[in-house]
Amino acid sequence: MEENIFNNKEVSFKWVENWGKRGNENAEKELFLQVPIMRIRKRSEEREREEQQQIIEIIRHLINNNNYIVHGYWLCEKKHEWEIQYTNDILRKYLEIPRMMYSFFWKRCEKCNKDDETRKMNLITSFRLQCPSYNSKKVFTIEIIRHLEWNNHYRVFGNWKCLNCQNRWSSAYTWISLQKFIEQKHLVQGDFFMQNCKKCKKNNNDNCTISNYKPLELSDSEKPHIRKLCAKCQHGATCRHLPELRSEYFSI
Repeated sequence: MEENIFNNKEVSFKWVENWGKRGNENAEKELFLQVPIMRIRKRSEEREREEQQQIIEIIRHLINNNNYIVHGYWLCEKKHEWEIQYTNDILRKYLEIPRMMYSFFWKRCEKCNKDDETRKMNLITSFRLQCPSYNSKKVFTIEIIRHLEWNNHYRVFGNWKCLNCQNRWSSAYTWISLQKFIEQKHLVQGDFFMQNCKKCKKNNNDNCTISNYKPLELSDSEKPHIRKLCAKCQHGATCRHLPELRSEYFSI
């Protein structure tokens, strides 16, 4: 969890105390320093709220589905990974205490702690859903990467078709219903955020459909996140870049 090393009260006190002693020039410099400090703190709080909401929305969809065994998956900065199995009853209990639930999904890497006694915590990376019939093979049929969830939708790689002019295209900025992604069901209008056909968007903005979709795959090359193509960004939210996961660099 991000540790807030700044104290706004101390900064404000220092600002008032030094105003008359060192003149306006020095005081203005301290005020300038205070602005990014407050922004850092605000960003941390906003990010925490977003992460908590992502976990809540994912769990709400999982507790009503008994077809899978749910595992939490963690990946630390040193690429150590581990899993914890969750029952629906445990996940339901977590939802009853949302303020505390967020902390339950922060875990310390035992290998890192053993090697250098680090106390850094790691937020859950994804939820993996294992079909019971594949227990012996340890095959996970569905993985829900936490930071790819937003507003009960999930970001995937989609193949689109315009029903007006038959134009086709692919997009890694496809946001579909999280429930439909879990159930692996066919999509109909209302299950996804619409994209416009570049050929006839002026005539038929909503006459497009998703032929099929698949989970995003990490790309070998780095590609910047194009906000104008992303429904999440266009609706006022911000897609955060996580370097350790290279979350913005998927094949298009």
